[in-house]
Amino acid sequence: MTHISKKPLKTKELDFVSNLFKTIIHNPGILEEILTNVEKIMLAKRLAIVCLLSENEMGFLKIRFGLGVSPSTIVRFEREIDSGIYRKTINFYTKMKNKKQFWELTEKILRGGLPSRGRGRWKFLNK
Repeated sequence: MTHISKKPLKTKELDFVSNLFKTIIHNPGILEEILTNVEKIMLAKRLAIVCLLSENEMGFLKIRFGLGVSPSTIVRFEREIDSGIYRKTINFYTKMKNKKQFWELTEKILRGGLPSRGRGRWKFLNK
């Protein structure tokens, strides 16, 4: 859960911050510096939930346990997808040419940089 101030921003301030974020998002170096690992994982999970639900190929349980999110989170995202909130994200994902690379990167982010699971994953420690 992210922690934000309970004091709401004025509309003008919120618009300024939103536009600044849109500018920053186009510069991955800055985004890399300002986001914590927890924030990166949170964003990766949100993006993964939207993409997985948009494909309609993976059930709630697989998403729940695969990403470590609650059922209520998945239901909330499904409702928001149905209402059209994530249409730009889904459109971006649908047009993506290299989905395999996207999922490999998402997995890496969700693992927090840990080596892949399975046999021999700790061999680098022997070097």
